[in-house]
Order: sequence, then structure tokens, then C-alpha cells
Amino acid sequence: MKRLTAIILAALLVFALASGAMADDEKVLRVGTTETGGGFDPTVNTSTYLGLNLVYESLFKIDQQTGELVPYLVEDYYFEDEVTLVMTLKDGVTFSNGEPLTGEDVIYSLRRYVDEGTMLATYFAYFDFDASTVSDDGLTVTLKYTEPYGAAQAFLTKAIECKKNDEGLTPEDTSWWDAPVGTGPYEVVENVSGSHTTYALRDDYWGEEPDADIIEITYYSDQTTMFIDFENGAIDVALNLATSDYSRLENGEMDNVVYGLCSQNATQMVCFNMESVPAFQDIRVREAFAHAIDYEAVTDAAYEGLGMVATSTLGVNTNFYYNVGTYEYDPELAISLLEEAGYGDGLELNVVITSSAANTKLLEAMQAYLADVGITLNFQSYDVPTAVGYFREGGTDFQLQTVNGGNEQCEPHLAYSAMYPDSIFPCVRIDDAELQELLNAALYSTDDAVREENYRAVQQWLYDNYMAIPICESATAYVYNTDTVAEFPLVSTATCYLQEVVLP
Repeated sequence: MKRLTAIILAALLVFALASGAMADDEKVLRVGTTETGGGFDPTVNTSTYLGLNLVYESLFKIDQQTGELVPYLVEDYYFEDEVTLVMTLKDGVTFSNGEPLTGEDVIYSLRRYVDEGTMLATYFAYFDFDASTVSDDGLTVTLKYTEPYGAAQAFLTKAIECKKNDEGLTPEDTSWWDAPVGTGPYEVVENVSGSHTTYALRDDYWGEEPDADIIEITYYSDQTTMFIDFENGAIDVALNLATSDYSRLENGEMDNVVYGLCSQNATQMVCFNMESVPAFQDIRVREAFAHAIDYEAVTDAAYEGLGMVATSTLGVNTNFYYNVGTYEYDPELAISLLEEAGYGDGLELNVVITSSAANTKLLEAMQAYLADVGITLNFQSYDVPTAVGYFREGGTDFQLQTVNGGNEQCEPHLAYSAMYPDSIFPCVRIDDAELQELLNAALYSTDDAVREENYRAVQQWLYDNYMAIPICESATAYVYNTDTVAEFPLVSTATCYLQEVVLP
């Protein structure tokens, strides 16, 4: 009966949207995105992130005002010891099928990432699910770790599923496509591949109701078409704009709009191959490299307005980000340092990069600045598998490393994991006792104050020793119509909670 009701509702809703026959008091939010959409199995369908956040909820989430990790389905929590996280779930939380949320749903949902062998299985490698327990009333979850692991809490931002509903489903079950069951405020009423997904506000939602009764997300393969629809009023919000359209906004060509950039939480940085290039073992050469580049100019060249100069090896939205600053563009200092280090006659570097328009433009811009101080840069671009082969074998004099702090998790360990001595990337790993002590102190603590202190020290150490040169951060552009949207909280498009949008 519930399935039949959903089908009828979907038909009526589609008709209403198409005919403009929505009731006067029905508030509709229409969002355009270059996201591809898909099904709603949270362990595999990560490209449906906007919709996943409407249907499901998580133990913790990223606050869209502050960027901090905050409780969501959790009422209270504390660490009993370094390997025991005790969480009290909010009472009265229900799934869309009427089932109450319990700790069994929590353990089941997190464990699925491991049991299904997903790409995210490593996130939960430090959880001891067999030793974790749930209280008799189902509201207290005692989550055990195999060892102290500070990054673990950031991974509790993943969707919590209804065990009774989902444990019998196969990956091919159509319920994943158009009838997912979550504790979130919305239900799927229509999901059309490559076109759109329509969500309706649950009439039995346990929490504070969002403003929008209906949310329709339209998927665009072409950014220009999306922006035209925004101009024509077909959508209220457009995410992931093209450079040309963002430039029009910056030039003031549209009224009644709010627009901006949000970091993708991925810093592009240069990591040196000190094993095969002896010159890089000299800090003066690394320092010269750092001061040879005009960071604002190369960022603009690579991203054409959709990028930001990096101010740390961590992205600005990453937890414990610390602004250590940008190296000053000083070619005279760079030349002097190279001469002092014995490379006054020049230095030639051969580099491999992954093939992308942004990477090519970035290296071309860097090539010109480095040439001005006597460093000849030759580079070749390859597809990802081929380039990674070179990276793993040390077949490049430096590596243009994307330091990804995890768009959704904002966890610094994801950015620094390749810097450990056992890293498969020779250019990125740094076998320095002081740095490794700081990284381990931050990773193997569940105390946020300890983690922040040590990750700040890591960022400063990398800056002072010129061991990883942050260049820029890629960003996504967005715009919304102030006639139809009052407030649009946004830290990152990957952590966007459309239920928090305020409508007039």
C-alpha cells in the first residue's frame, strides 16, 4: 500500500509541477546541478550526494555555517577511553517506514561499508564492530575502536539506514532507485535517470520541518544549459557553474542573485622527489622553487576564476585548517638561493602529471615562472592509471599532488595519509621523525584540542621546511535567486543540506 501511495503521489506531483497547479501554500525549491544522480544505496551511490542528504541522516554532520563537525542524530556523546566512543541517540527518531531508529541500525549501516567491500571500507578499518554494543533500550551505542583513531569520528557522517528494511535488499533491488528508507525529512517520489529527482516532505518527519515542501533536483550534462534555465527562472539554484557564467555574475550582469565560490577541499601542491633529484635535498633549492612562483597568477591561469590561492597544505574547509600564509613571489631571492646552492647555471626537471585542462594550464604557467629563475621544466601528461604508475615508481622529479581532505568528511588525515614513510608515492612520503611524531600524535588521539595543536604544527612544519609547496585550491561556483531563496547555507557542495535552505 505504501508503494502504491508513493506512485500515485509521484504522478500527481509531476502533473502539478508541469502544469503550475501547485497549491498556493506549497513551497517548491528547484535546484540545478552537474551531479549525475543515480540510486540511493549510500554505500555505492556517492554521486547522489544531494539526494542522499535529503533521504538519510547521519550521526554527525558538517555545520554549514561554521564548517565544524557537529552531532546530528546523536543527542550526547563522550569518549569512555581512547578506544571507546559512547553515543546516546536522539529519542523519537523514526524512519520513513515508521520504524524507530536504534543502535542496531547504526552498527548495521557502518558495517555495510566493510561487508560490501566498498571504496570506503578503509574508513572503518579501525572499528571493532564485533566488540561494539547497543543498550537494551536501543538508544545508547558503544562503538569500539581497535586502537585510538582520531579520524574515525569524521567518518560518522555517513548515512544511517533502516536495518529491517535494507538487510534483505540486493544491489539490484529497485527500492534503491525510487523507494529508499531513511530518517531524513524527504521521500523520493520520482527518480528519472539523467533528468531529475523529485522529493516530497514527509508528513511524519520526527524533527523540525524544513521550509520546502517539494525539492526538485535537475541534472545537467551541460553547464551552459543549466545557467540558461537559471536565467529563465526554471531553477532557483545552480551549482557547479561554468567559468564563463561565473564571470558574468562577477561583472554584475544579473540582479537579485547571490553567488560565490566554495572550496572543493582539495589543495594542489608540489611534492619533491628527493630520492632521485639530489638538488631537492638542499632546502635552499626548495625555498627557491617556492619563491619563484606567482601563486595568484598561476591559479587564475589554471582555474580561470574558479580557484583560490592555497594558504596551507590543508584546504580551507578542512578541520584544523591553519592559515600559514602563501610564499611571497620573489624571483630575485629565488635566483640568489639557487646560486648559493650551486645551481646558478640552471636546473632541469622532468615531470609527469595526470591529464586535465587545469593541470596542463597550471604547469604551463609554472613553467614560465620557473624559467625566469633558471629552472627548466619539462612535463608530460597521461591518463590517471599511467600517471599513477610513474608516481609509484618515482618516475617524476616532482609530483603535483592533490591533497584531498575529503569533501564530505573534512578530515586532515585524508590529506596527509600519503606522507607517511610507508606511502606508495616516493615524492609525497616524508621520512622525518619530527613530522611523523606530529602526524601520529594528531591521528592517534580522540581529543580535538590535541589533534588541532598537532595538525597546526604539521602545517607550519611543512611550510617552514618547504617540503610540500601548496599552490592552489579548486573551487565550485554557485548562484541562487533571492526572489525565491532567502538563505542558502553552503560550505561545500558535497556537504550541502538542501533541507536547511530558507525560502521567502
